[in-house]
Amino acid sequence: MPSPPNIAIVGAGPSGCTLARLLLNASIPVTIYESDASLTTRQQGGTLDLHVPSGQLALKKCGLYEEFVKYARYDGEALAVMDKNCVAYIQIGGADAKSSRGRPEIDRPQLREILVNSLPEGTIRWGTKIRAVKEGEKSGRMEIHLGDGTVERDYDLIVGADGAWSKVRPVLSDAKPYFVGLGGIGSNIYNAEKEVPELYKLANRGSIFSSSDGRGLSVQQMGDGSLNMYAWGVRDEDWMEKCGYDVHNGKEMKEMMRKEYADWKEPLYSAVEKADEPQIVARSLYQLPADHRWEAKKGVTLIGDAAHVMTPFAGEGVNMAMTDAMELADAIITSKRTGNWEHVMPQKVRAFELRMFKRAAPISELSRQQMLSLFFTEGAPRTIIDVWIRRALGGPHFDAWWLKLIAPLWLIRFLLRMFFKW
Repeated sequence: MPSPPNIAIVGAGPSGCTLARLLLNASIPVTIYESDASLTTRQQGGTLDLHVPSGQLALKKCGLYEEFVKYARYDGEALAVMDKNCVAYIQIGGADAKSSRGRPEIDRPQLREILVNSLPEGTIRWGTKIRAVKEGEKSGRMEIHLGDGTVERDYDLIVGADGAWSKVRPVLSDAKPYFVGLGGIGSNIYNAEKEVPELYKLANRGSIFSSSDGRGLSVQQMGDGSLNMYAWGVRDEDWMEKCGYDVHNGKEMKEMMRKEYADWKEPLYSAVEKADEPQIVARSLYQLPADHRWEAKKGVTLIGDAAHVMTPFAGEGVNMAMTDAMELADAIITSKRTGNWEHVMPQKVRAFELRMFKRAAPISELSRQQMLSLFFTEGAPRTIIDVWIRRALGGPHFDAWWLKLIAPLWLIRFLLRMFFKW
């Protein structure tokens, strides 16, 4: 029996760690290169909803579903969509394990901790920066060029799972993420039940998505009772240089947001006023073209945001990434079982890539369309809520003729007005 393929994964996020766990369970050696010094080096973001056929299925295949259930927040499925005046166009309560709509929430740091802790010590090489992945001039094999100048040449497949600004992607594609026209801040509100009781009550242990006049405020409850907030607005790409504020200074960023959201009613405005200043991070949103793809190249591939980074407005990013990991793991494991993986694996990996391209493109476009509706359409969310809901119901089939037939916009709008009285 030949030795199994030796796999390198660049990036210890959800997709990279899911892939590593699945491969190690199949006795395939894996090394993960991660630029962060440790699991807690930087702020890991807010909360994620894991879907039954994607994120949850991946955890089941990893043997980690029971661990996930310990942290899953079914009451986090509560959702409110409103405008700056706190007029609710949708307001849905939370659930429990039995009545779940299949999208329980988990904090991003908790998900990453579950995955990282499932890997043997030493699997992740923390604090290892990648400069580039290149094809060896003499060997023709893919090489990992590290930040310290050393070169790693021992891998049969290198998987780029290193996010939007992937160091692996350039060996496969010239594509770079483009600015979508939105920028803003993210932060947290600690001890939220005491600090912002009305906002805490409005969130109802779930999420609030509000938008008006090209701006948005999103609030999501975390597992520890804090609230994670983001404030997005339509901006030029160079807004950080030209806004007149120090974007690295939380106090100045809060002052900027106070002015921009001065006409937003309470309790939404309190998300800005009570945002924790030391935690404020200025951000801009980027995405790859929905039809991003590349020609096959032996020994290297991409998954997750490295392959198809998209805006967060469809709630599919981590679910897509974990599905990528599942499907790529299946391709590698199936190749190993043939006993002839050296010849079979490139074909299996290419078949995986083609399926991923087909699966990711409509979801990426859905996310873009939801963003355009919320931030670039006059009168949103009132003027677009019916379209927004129909797209959300359709998922990758959001533009299908049959969806338009069974869910006409007039019917959606009628039901919304009847139930939510707006």
